[in-house]
Amino acid sequence: MLPFGIQKSNLLEKLGKKYKPSKRNHNYLVYYWLHFRDIRFEVKHFLEIGIKTDSSIRMWADFFPNAKIYGIDIDSNCKSFENDRCKIFIGDQNNYNFLNQVSNTIAHPLDIVIDDGSHKYIHQLRTFSFLFPRMSEHGIYVIEDTGGVVGDYDLFTVNALKK
Repeated sequence: MLPFGIQKSNLLEKLGKKYKPSKRNHNYLVYYWLHFRDIRFEVKHFLEIGIKTDSSIRMWADFFPNAKIYGIDIDSNCKSFENDRCKIFIGDQNNYNFLNQVSNTIAHPLDIVIDDGSHKYIHQLRTFSFLFPRMSEHGIYVIEDTGGVVGDYDLFTVNALKK
């Protein structure tokens, strides 16, 4: 059963079937639809951390037709996913110097950030503390896979963000 207000069929799920990103296996797309559907044409700068393949980058590019899509990954092979709308940065999300280079290169506030990177709580919190102040006024910041699913049984990330 889907949460109240979430439609069974939506564009993001259709794109998920087309591109097959791992996000669809975790049931994230219904929630992203709920939060992103009304702003999809206004989003100009979108960043996903931890891309691994080009499936989610291509999905986001189709879903946000007016956005520049940025990706971060530690695997240099991901650089091959770049195109006229997608820019890929190769580096460690836990490195402030790297994040500063990324931020300076983008040179615009980010409308959406999805952290699907290392899944280490300390990396999630450091990345959040660096990027969140660089978000647009109504930006949305998402951290995927927090808590017990990644071994953080004390919910360090969740509790730190409650403060």
